[in-house]
Amino acid sequence: MSQTAAQSALFIAARLGRIWGDIPPNDMARLLFLAQSWHLLSNGEPLFKDVIYAGYQGPVIKGLGHLPDLPRFPAELIDLPGRAFLDGFCHTYAAADADSVRQQVSRTDGAWALTRKVSGDLTPIHHSLMAAAFRLMLLDHAETSRRKRIETTTAIVGQAQGDNIVAFRLA
Repeated sequence: MSQTAAQSALFIAARLGRIWGDIPPNDMARLLFLAQSWHLLSNGEPLFKDVIYAGYQGPVIKGLGHLPDLPRFPAELIDLPGRAFLDGFCHTYAAADADSVRQQVSRTDGAWALTRKVSGDLTPIHHSLMAAAFRLMLLDHAETSRRKRIETTTAIVGQAQGDNIVAFRLA
């Protein structure tokens, strides 16, 4: 971990095919919150050194408001493990829209909401809480996917039974 949240933000914006100004600071703070949470869970250490605070409308990272608009972020400013992680993160979240990211971050059982509820606005969000909340989100996603697979399989089997398909074996 040698990069800052600002460097990570510029890297994410560039990897998502945007310049920094195209992504509102609140949305970028949410993406960075998810990236930090995911990195904490998978690697046991923070992705960047900046503190994430529980702001009124979402996570707050100081210094994200005034970053330069770079058409191409110099990736060498991020250490190699950080680059590899952020590439994977961007691949996963490239299809997500701002509303789905907002919903993930704003869960009532999530780190941001719990920190605000217990300690109030602009309290630093503890790393262990971020990792635990991200794990819970992944488990919820896995369970939802499992249920959807079961529903789809049941529907296909039901349709096949309803069509009264008979198979004949030719000698």
